[in-house]
Amino acid sequence: MRFLIVGLGSMGKRRARNLLALGFNNITGYDNNPKRLLEFEKKYKLKTIKFFKNINRDNYDAIIVSTNPSYHFKYIKHAIKYKLNCFIEASIVNENLIKHEMKKILDKTIVYAPSCTMRYYQMPKVVKSLINKRYIGKPLYINYHTGQYLPDWHPWENINDFYVSKKDTGGCREIVPFELNWLNDIFGFPKKVSNSFKAKISKINANIDDIYNFLLIYKTNIIAQITIEVLSRPSHTRNLNIVGTKGKISFDSDKNVVVLKSLTKNQKISLIKQKTEKNYINPEQPYINEMNDFIKAIKSKNKKPFPSNFNEDIKLLGLLKDIEKKSKNL
Repeated sequence: MRFLIVGLGSMGKRRARNLLALGFNNITGYDNNPKRLLEFEKKYKLKTIKFFKNINRDNYDAIIVSTNPSYHFKYIKHAIKYKLNCFIEASIVNENLIKHEMKKILDKTIVYAPSCTMRYYQMPKVVKSLINKRYIGKPLYINYHTGQYLPDWHPWENINDFYVSKKDTGGCREIVPFELNWLNDIFGFPKKVSNSFKAKISKINANIDDIYNFLLIYKTNIIAQITIEVLSRPSHTRNLNIVGTKGKISFDSDKNVVVLKSLTKNQKISLIKQKTEKNYINPEQPYINEMNDFIKAIKSKNKKPFPSNFNEDIKLLGLLKDIEKKSKNL
């Protein structure tokens, strides 16, 4: 298969590594930054193109959009027009434009895959399995807190040099749907947003909200209290507690262990420490597995769907806006 990666920043390079790890090397990179083109060629021994307008659709089987979210729509539109299989990193803007463009999708054999990487992380997968096996009975209450100091995301560059420092594409704002993707996969789509709060409470040099705190009510009246921030240092935070009618599930990223305590079963599940690329915080394997599913969806004779789709993505963005609309200020 032949791939075109658009955007050769942190995520574009990661996606190149994903494809190489899966045995694909017919990969072309594009970025409007000449330095990134040279780095991509030198580091991965892969070819690049300098001008996107000159690409020939017949040269590629799939396009991977790893740009600043503000530019996702431009390349999604191109993929739809030229019937290119398309993988898109987590988007947080232009949902109305994407919804309009979706009406032009007539060929259902083309795969459009909005990223849902957190579903591939070990913790959400283990938690989903335990919930589905009904070890804790009916879930009643969720308390989830995740955070990671924003300047640590890309230690090699100033945060003002990339999109996480901008209001619409801020790092904390981006993480809200990124995390809700896996929670909604387990518990369904929430029916109500309540007691929402967002603000900037740190001295991080960026005009963004650095903390979101909100209460979700899921369809089965599960209450979820969620805090997402870009403040935690020196290490990231990911703490989860789920209380059910017959027990509870907990996770602490410092211990990297999922703990089940129920009326019928007690278990500690230690998560495997996975390989992390130099200067990256998150492990490679979830991203590799996600890219593998994208490729499987393209190759599948019955077009096995990718776990996420545009409709789900648009609903998530609508939920983000609902959270923000109902947010109280300091």
